[in-house]
Amino acid sequence: DDMNAVEMIDPRDAGVRKSWVGGDWSEYSDDRRLSSEIPRWLEEKMRQLRPVVSRGSDAVLAARLIVTDATNAKSSTLGERPLAVGEIVENWDVLRESMLFRVKFQPAELEESFSDQRPDRHMLFDDWAKQNPIFPGIAAAIAGSSAHFYVITRRDVGFTLKVLESSGISVPADNIFFAEQGRTKSDVLVEFVSKISAAEDDETPLVYIDDNANVVRDLVGDLRLADKVRVYFAEWGYSSPSQKAMAARFPRVTTVNLEQFR
Repeated sequence: DDMNAVEMIDPRDAGVRKSWVGGDWSEYSDDRRLSSEIPRWLEEKMRQLRPVVSRGSDAVLAARLIVTDATNAKSSTLGERPLAVGEIVENWDVLRESMLFRVKFQPAELEESFSDQRPDRHMLFDDWAKQNPIFPGIAAAIAGSSAHFYVITRRDVGFTLKVLESSGISVPADNIFFAEQGRTKSDVLVEFVSKISAAEDDETPLVYIDDNANVVRDLVGDLRLADKVRVYFAEWGYSSPSQKAMAARFPRVTTVNLEQFR
């Protein structure tokens, strides 16, 4: 199995760049990683794929693709090389379907597998928070605003609340909405908008900000939200150049950068 050979792959043969770790190949050999079962080079390449890896099933498929690709390239006699990060990002939809066919599992099964084996499941929260800091200036911008903030998340509400609190962001637990597996953020937002409108008797459009171009596309295409939500695309988040360009072409979407949000 290719995944069993992951520790034997040299970073130079895996399509990673030394610039990801400060220009020193030896950095890939240190112990600063989430799991002893996952080499640093794989973690770093997965980190670069964050614009397209938004679900647990995506993470499983991406990791499998990276390792299989590196293994095949190393054993090739035709001078093959692993796919570069940009090539994977720009062709992810096709590659994802190809990997689903290859592994012969449904996305829901992969989600369950990822949940049971995710590498950070045994980490202390403080260690996790250090490796996943919130973007600079966000906490201060929220703290200095008089607006009401709400969060839609696919993470556990309690965990999300803890992440926000550790970053100095105060959001009531009742303002955090969980988007369970199988529900889109559009569905959650439609329900949320109905509740807010009924409670506050206010027709002022809500402002929604997301760094996922696909979510933004779905929101502006959902007629249930027409004239009820102003959609903004956060270009400072996890998105590729092509995703940024795609979001900029969407009607009724405003792209906002980190300086503008602050």
